[in-house]
Amino acid sequence: MNHLEQEFNNILKTYGHSVLLLHSDKKTVCDCYQRRTASADKDCPYCFGMGYVPIIEKHLTRNVDMRVPESLPYIASQQLFGDMAVATRAYYFKKDVVVKEYDLIIDVEWDGLTPIYRGGGIYEVSHIDPQRYLNGQITFQKVYVKDTPIKKTIRGLKIVQKAGKVLYQIAGLGE
Repeated sequence: MNHLEQEFNNILKTYGHSVLLLHSDKKTVCDCYQRRTASADKDCPYCFGMGYVPIIEKHLTRNVDMRVPESLPYIASQQLFGDMAVATRAYYFKKDVVVKEYDLIIDVEWDGLTPIYRGGGIYEVSHIDPQRYLNGQITFQKVYVKDTPIKKTIRGLKIVQKAGKVLYQIAGLGE
């Protein structure tokens, strides 16, 4: 581990907070997924419209609200005249965290090891920007999400253990 990566990890340890990262397990298709149309039910309480059963993991991050140029992919639609800045949010993750576009980041509070959702926001990942330093090696990831959270409420979160790894499950999701 290089010095800059070590410094980044220390910043996360000192100033970071844990969030839940929800991404699809492409091996397990959700019942709501329609193969004929290659689409899923956006209101599905199990996969949240992703089409696959989700994997939810706890990760340490730091986030910041910001404005980015409209040209950043998937943040806003293209305009005919001039540039415009769009409100967004960025999360900073360690380089080994697996995060992809359309994954969801759930801001939760923690009671010891138990996550509690109090409406902190569910954000869809729109762009991942690997930050490269020292010989082009990735030091950390800057993950952009749309500033407006997805309008869903979570009724509860459960801790589960699968293959020796601690994961989380959402007990209920609604409008």
